[in-house]
Formats: sequence, structure tokens, C-alpha cells
Amino acid sequence: MRLKINMASRKEQRLDLNYYYFLSSLVYKHLESSNKGFSKMLHDEGYVLHNKSFKLFTFSQLLPRKFIRKENFMVLNGDVTWYVSSPVNEFILYLAEALTSENNVKIGDCSLDIIEISVLKEIEFRRTMKFRSLSPIVV
Repeated sequence: MRLKINMASRKEQRLDLNYYYFLSSLVYKHLESSNKGFSKMLHDEGYVLHNKSFKLFTFSQLLPRKFIRKENFMVLNGDVTWYVSSPVNEFILYLAEALTSENNVKIGDCSLDIIEISVLKEIEFRRTMKFRSLSPIVV
């Protein structure tokens, strides 16, 4: 299941280019507000297979419509899109529930207004397909 979250900044804001920790923290914080037990399980244990723990969610980098890079910062002013995905439907439902109860989110020192949250259509898999990764893949 996939979420598309559209946000916007009302004024020019600087965001450190190393913002992935802030996005991960945002996910866990909002999951906790929706379902504390699920959030704790996911953060502390994850899904275990062959003595390895997996969190089973991923997210894209922030995709601003326009931005300016200044030193180690991205200066945002306007619309930003962010994708979150998981094969665990409860994860998406809990996250969407928490985000829809908020008007804005904090990512580092940036405060972004939530404009729209949409659950994207399931992908119909075929034998041959092309994909484009929105974030690094670790194997």
C-alpha cells in the first residue's frame, strides 16, 4: 500500500540536506499517536525472519516542486510531495490516520502544512515491468 502526501511551506524554510532521520522520526512519532503498541513493536523488533529484523516500510526523499540549494541546506518555498510505502496495510492505515488528524508536520526545523493525503492504487504486477526507485535500495 502506498501513500502520497502533499505538503507546502508558507514561507521560505531551510532544511538540512541530511533529513532522512527526520522523516523516519516523523513516521514513528505519528504511528505512535495512532497505535502505540504497533509503533513500539515496529521500532523495537520489526518483523523477524531468520534472525534478521525488517521494518517493512520505505519512503521517498522529499520531492519539492522548486528548491534552492545553499551550502548543506535545501531552501523550500511551496509544494512538496512525499511517498511512503509498505506491504503491511496496517502500517499505512495507522500512519494515514495520524497524519489526517494533523494540519502540519515538522521535518527538522521546517513546518510544512499537509494539503492532501491519498492512498495510491495498488500496482498490478505483470511478468515484465520497469520501476524507478525514489530512494536508495539496500540489498
